[in-house]
Amino acid sequence: MAEGFSASIMPGLEDIDIDHLMGTDYSKNYELTLTNEALETHSIRYANLLAVEKLPVENVFQSGNGIFYKTNNLIPPQKCESPSGNCLPEVRDRDGLEYFSLSDPDNLRSKEEIIISFPVNEAGQKGLVIGKRQSLMTTYLLYQGLAYMGNAVGYFFTQYELGNIRQKENVFNLLGGIEVFVKDADGEWVLQSEIHETGPIAVDYSIIPIQNLKKGEVEIKIRMNNGLWRIGYLALTEIKGEVYPEVFQPVEVEKQEGSESDGLGKLLDPDDYLVTFPGDRYVLKYELPYEHAALFLNSKGYYLEWIREGWIEEQDLKKLHQMIRKPERYLKEIAPSYKKVEPEMENAFWNSRYVMP
Repeated sequence: MAEGFSASIMPGLEDIDIDHLMGTDYSKNYELTLTNEALETHSIRYANLLAVEKLPVENVFQSGNGIFYKTNNLIPPQKCESPSGNCLPEVRDRDGLEYFSLSDPDNLRSKEEIIISFPVNEAGQKGLVIGKRQSLMTTYLLYQGLAYMGNAVGYFFTQYELGNIRQKENVFNLLGGIEVFVKDADGEWVLQSEIHETGPIAVDYSIIPIQNLKKGEVEIKIRMNNGLWRIGYLALTEIKGEVYPEVFQPVEVEKQEGSESDGLGKLLDPDDYLVTFPGDRYVLKYELPYEHAALFLNSKGYYLEWIREGWIEEQDLKKLHQMIRKPERYLKEIAPSYKKVEPEMENAFWNSRYVMP
């Protein structure tokens, strides 16, 4: 349901993440199971719930700039056209189907566009709801960068923490987010916003506010990187107004697997972390006052990848230099290598989940 701080691969990149827990069964005594299913060490500073009281027929979504909007009436698209044809079945419902394309074999930075149309019965402010997750492209690039570092990974991470490694652009921000355009009265595409979300595991939902939509058929264009995004849901919704969530800390942490005996104390202490290792499992329990609410997981922390022996064999500091200093060129040169493994990446990733013996 949520994948916290996916881009925070070292202490210096510790960050806050907010994930929409859409589709979970709501109750006043709410429980989340927190797991570590990878060869990683997770350091979790806090894991709070953000809750907005609402009616069962209403929804709440967060925009790319962090504003929460209460909405009503999710309107499904009536058309969806991609470079490969009709994509309506993949994006119309929250049913596990996803629209995605494959990467460009010559450049991992190439773009694609899909055109969606919606029926609008009443003019006014609307919002485009997008349910999305990333493909394994960013995961592949992360693992490849760590492999290039090889035995020197500790050195490079230390240099970053000390502020000795900085760059204006990197391969990840060059790939970009999801841009949303609306066609105006003159037939021109006008950029509304761009949203970002790192991670291939959980689908997250965002809203892009759109002002002054007219009655009738509305066309919206999405532009994104080829092979980077998996879009599982698109809908237009009526924005009722901005709302402000209440914060709820866990009231109990039940250890199912792991070595931490005071998980609650760690999560409530702003200067400490709940540290988890592969196979660890904790149940976080919350008490909520509302009969019904929209819920978001608000987490903060970072994680450390465990370096595999196979990665060390690929140590190549020249390639690392190109990846860091010439990211645009690197995305072209690495494209054929990624293309070879792309068809198996999704299955290989899910089959690599760590399970305790």
